[in-house]
Amino acid sequence: MAVHVAANPSKDAAMRNGTLGSITGRDEFIIAEALATALVALEELPPVRQPTRNIADMKMLLNSLYPPSDVSIHLTTASPYDCWA
Repeated sequence: MAVHVAANPSKDAAMRNGTLGSITGRDEFIIAEALATALVALEELPPVRQPTRNIADMKMLLNSLYPPSDVSIHLTTASPYDCWA
């Protein structure tokens, strides 16, 4: 089943120019949460299955885009053990 997504001319133009601007109004928060959640999940894989280069790049992105205090908050939120504390 195909899902049709309506074209967004301003978004399409921004993508061609290499900038997106804000799409949801919470883009930076969502990206940080996604990176942190992915990192926590990938680091829990057995070492032989961990995509180490991807993990390193995700850490680099997260640390270059956000201040350390924000990174800590996102990683804590993403941790499956946080809910047991």
